[in-house]
Amino acid sequence: MKVLSQWLYSREARERCLLIIAFSVCVLGLVIISFRAATSYRDNSFQRLKLEQKALNTLPEYERVLQQQITFKKFPVVNVADLHKQALDMGLALQLTQHQDTIRLDQSVVVSFPLLLSWLQQIEHRWGVQASRLKLVREKQNIKLIQMELIHAL
Repeated sequence: MKVLSQWLYSREARERCLLIIAFSVCVLGLVIISFRAATSYRDNSFQRLKLEQKALNTLPEYERVLQQQITFKKFPVVNVADLHKQALDMGLALQLTQHQDTIRLDQSVVVSFPLLLSWLQQIEHRWGVQASRLKLVREKQNIKLIQMELIHAL
């Protein structure tokens, strides 16, 4: 700072005056730019706050409308015998047993993949049963279903 002060006072009075004016103009320009940036930030923040308040005010209405539109499909209780009959009707020889809340495949079986997919879609549509675990091995054009676990969708 001392060096700057010495340098400034080593200049002539007119040059010193011009340097001080130039420095003042730069500082004033920075103040104006900072003020504009601050007001722009304030306006943008205010606008975002208004949008959030509007969203929060309309949220209960949206929740009410959504609650009216959501109706859960009630699926009938699934029976292993019905699943087995459905599989046999489609040409799938599946041995299924119920273990607590899951239905499992007893022994591995070779099946056609499109038939298996069709059967899984039908039981999901009819009873709300979904495959939670499938273990498949490809055997030429068919697949060997090694493990299958079905659960009832709620």
